[in-house]
Amino acid sequence: MVVTLQHPDVHWFVPLELTKKGADADKQLDLVAEGLAEEMAARREQPMYQAPGGLASHGIAAVRLLLRRLSLTPAVGNRKVFIVGDAERLIPQRGMEDAANALLKALEEPPADTIIVLTASDPEALLPTILSRVVRVRVARNADSVVTEFAQQVLGITSKTQLAERVSSAEGCIGRLLATEGDSGAGSRRAGDLLEASGKGGAALYALALSQMPFQARGGFTDMLDALAGRLRAQAKTGGETQKLVEAIAQVMDARELAQGNVNPQLVTAVFGGGPRGGGRERMKLSHVDQAGRARMVDVGDKPISVRTAVAAGAIRMSSDAFQLVADQTVAKGDVLAVSEVAGTLAAKRTAELIPLCHPLGLDHVEVEASLDASLPGVRIRAAVKAVGRTGVEMEALTAVSVALLTVYDMVKAADAAMVIADVHLVEKKKAPLDA
Repeated sequence: MVVTLQHPDVHWFVPLELTKKGADADKQLDLVAEGLAEEMAARREQPMYQAPGGLASHGIAAVRLLLRRLSLTPAVGNRKVFIVGDAERLIPQRGMEDAANALLKALEEPPADTIIVLTASDPEALLPTILSRVVRVRVARNADSVVTEFAQQVLGITSKTQLAERVSSAEGCIGRLLATEGDSGAGSRRAGDLLEASGKGGAALYALALSQMPFQARGGFTDMLDALAGRLRAQAKTGGETQKLVEAIAQVMDARELAQGNVNPQLVTAVFGGGPRGGGRERMKLSHVDQAGRARMVDVGDKPISVRTAVAAGAIRMSSDAFQLVADQTVAKGDVLAVSEVAGTLAAKRTAELIPLCHPLGLDHVEVEASLDASLPGVRIRAAVKAVGRTGVEMEALTAVSVALLTVYDMVKAADAAMVIADVHLVEKKKAPLDA
């Protein structure tokens, strides 16, 4: 029954791309349950299924459905098993970790009759907090003879040249062999496109990056890197020119950062200006450094006055005992959450005194929110800052979060000196016309 995806005690969760949206939480759970049932039915009909689409993910509703099913009693055996396939899809993109965080408590303390299995082809894409709660089991690659037999008997590949190429590119992974079915050599073609784009300058290169769907930006660029590495090895063995290939690999890593949302696409033209470097690669300009390399404060006098907003967030992890003290408000120094919110607010207003090149700003609004998160366990801080002026307020938001987290550490360090401050990051930054 497990092989046919019908065992009542084996619960499969795979990434979904839901076409319908639920108006409330219960409706969302129903939609996920329906989507999983349809996907399992499709896989029973066609066991050799392809990788999930670029927009498919494990949403928060899917994790809530999993948590609800954890309370079920095994129907046949003594245990129930939950398998979360492509677990890296718990994080659709940076800054969207809600689903992954919601799963942490279950991973740390699963029911006694439950086993949770996460599968991932890119485990480093998982949150560190998830990796710390699981036991890694690395699955060895299949022998080339096994892949060859599968390609011949199941896929019907008879050409020796094509067979050798496909088996070599699969690198012992049947799934990779299936993923290239009907699209053999895709990674090599992307690598060729990249090399061509490298010669045309930054615009073509980043257009290539932005054309990828969210998860294709991860997998597609990995394929390109593999193909580029193959070309590099081949040219090195024959004594050929390798400099352009090295530069292309460096550029595709920049493009991958852009495609995954780590760089604002609207800033590409402004940031990647200047003359060429290293055979066509463009130089990044730092606005706080002059031509002689000296630090300076940016002149914003010519910029228009606009409404500036920014949101930042961060977290601090602590022991369960320390977390309970904070939750019960029994920390000797007082109410940790309230004091940290005040400290963050004060810090935002004094950012220019702490960061040398920041402009002194008159802030119109600062909101710092400290909240308990049992899944860490610890405290999460979120700060929102608003001002009307000529420069952004992201540093004020980040300073507020940082000082609020340090305040939590200071107040609780007597109970847990090993607390870890992590993931301080800018959530969003916006600018709007003054008359909007």
